[in-house]
Amino acid sequence: MAQRKKKRPRPTDSLSRLRSRLATRSPILLFCLGLALVMAVYFWLYHQDFFNTYLYLPVVQFYADWGSRLLALLGQGTSSDGALIANADFSINIGKGCDALTPTALFLAAVLIFPISFRVKWPALALAPLGIALLNFLRIASLFLTGIYAPSFFELAHIEIWQAIFIAACFLGWVYWLGWATKKTAPHGS
Repeated sequence: MAQRKKKRPRPTDSLSRLRSRLATRSPILLFCLGLALVMAVYFWLYHQDFFNTYLYLPVVQFYADWGSRLLALLGQGTSSDGALIANADFSINIGKGCDALTPTALFLAAVLIFPISFRVKWPALALAPLGIALLNFLRIASLFLTGIYAPSFFELAHIEIWQAIFIAACFLGWVYWLGWATKKTAPHGS
């Protein structure tokens, strides 16, 4: 005897129906749309005065201050003023796009939006900003040293090489987390 399929209760409003349909038929599309929406909001915020005052400026000043300390440990005799790191031979200004805020926001958004248990999200949410910040300190120090010792290579390192490194590191970090998280949430024996 044939069994009847149980019908799911149908959502009543069109937004709920669309969300239900996307969640069951297109989770990847739903993830991409959610990520695009979060990043659109982020970029809107990124260009607001209050964002610049209360987040961007303190972040670049933090990077300049600690980047200068790192370079001073390397014998560069640097000091910082605002977003500027300088010594007698060279200076570098940490500007928009060099603050590591966007890759951090993108990574965190991708982790938060991915449909998986929160218990496997928190390690990535805690460690990724730290890892991205450390990578940015390495970038700042290497660009400063490049500006002193190989100035003709500075623009290539700044625009091409370090951007590719950031993209690759964030993407590979997310893929690594995704593999780890899916293994942690998979039923045993799968």
